[in-house]
Amino acid sequence: SPWHIMLSRWGLESNLLPVLVLFAFALLLRGLERPRCIVPAFVFLSLALYAYGTAYVFVPLFTLGILAYGWRRHLAHLRHWIVGLAAMALVALPIGLFLVVNLFRLPAIALPLLSIPRYTGDTRLVSESVFFAEDSFGELMRNAKLAFDILVVYGHASYVPHEFGYFYHPVGLYVTLAGACFMAWHLISGRRARNLLVFVWLGAAIVTATLTEPHLQRLNIVFFPLLLCAAYGLYGIAASGVLWVKRAASVLRIAALAYLAFSFAAFARHYFAEHSRPSFDAPPSYAQALAHVIARAGPDDVIYVPKRPHYTAALFYDPPNPRLYLDTVQIEKMHVTYQQPTSFGRYRIGIDARAVENGDAFVVWAEDAPMFPTATFDVTPFDRFSAVIRR
Repeated sequence: SPWHIMLSRWGLESNLLPVLVLFAFALLLRGLERPRCIVPAFVFLSLALYAYGTAYVFVPLFTLGILAYGWRRHLAHLRHWIVGLAAMALVALPIGLFLVVNLFRLPAIALPLLSIPRYTGDTRLVSESVFFAEDSFGELMRNAKLAFDILVVYGHASYVPHEFGYFYHPVGLYVTLAGACFMAWHLISGRRARNLLVFVWLGAAIVTATLTEPHLQRLNIVFFPLLLCAAYGLYGIAASGVLWVKRAASVLRIAALAYLAFSFAAFARHYFAEHSRPSFDAPPSYAQALAHVIARAGPDDVIYVPKRPHYTAALFYDPPNPRLYLDTVQIEKMHVTYQQPTSFGRYRIGIDARAVENGDAFVVWAEDAPMFPTATFDVTPFDRFSAVIRR
């Protein structure tokens, strides 16, 4: 699916979350026959809390769901649940303390084997969830609509081309819905009780999507159960004799597989061609301009870089000593969630008239180069950026 391609290419920590939950899910399924697998399943769930912020909402919801499922069906002896929950609490203790310290603005904890930092600003749980919003219900409705749009209507064009969606719209959507119906039918008829675990996962993921501002990377926890439904849909269509006649079901299955195969080929062609064109705000020309400035500027000269691209572009192309960065970084607003430095090391973020008047070395966007008079500065263009050095 397109989402699998994106998962394999992104360098985002959020990609760890669905994988850890998938391990927990597999162990839970194994625990239907071997109750000892319940304990490592809870351990993987607690590890998921360290993967991405949405896990703070998803993991408790999913845990409550599987506890209700296990309690009702008596899948394991009570001691397995107690040991599993104890192991989960132990592994989750540091992240739990971190949330308590930062939500209630308690002092930081510094112990020989454990340190819990206190943020100077709010955590994302405060800034991007409905729990702390001024209009919680309105925010909930907006999140639900945006999640629906991303999953059903148009995808997220910044990450996956919208014409393909997460699983080749529209046929992939129909196959997913068919699979959900087949799973529900088999669950109700008592043939596959474990299907309920898929719905527990899916339900917890959808609730999480409405409680936090949705983006594709924050919705990634929903894709595995959706793809399981899609696979179940293809299986159900192939194995069903109820859909008109078996021959019609076979034709429908072949048509769906052919469409998905064609869609995959079209997606691969688009993704690795048109969609792969550089869209990063700091293209190679930024690195070329920065390297030119570093080579021409004196060792003590301050280098001015624009606010856009992100300041991390300078860190990426000219990584400083971490200790030097921590000792010299200046942050304008320490109380906000997204803190932006104004300077670090020899770099100053942002170029204004005072910087042009007093500065000696600059990396600027090509369209901003005319603000530097050639009588005073040497301007060397590099495609989208220019290197500027005072004569």
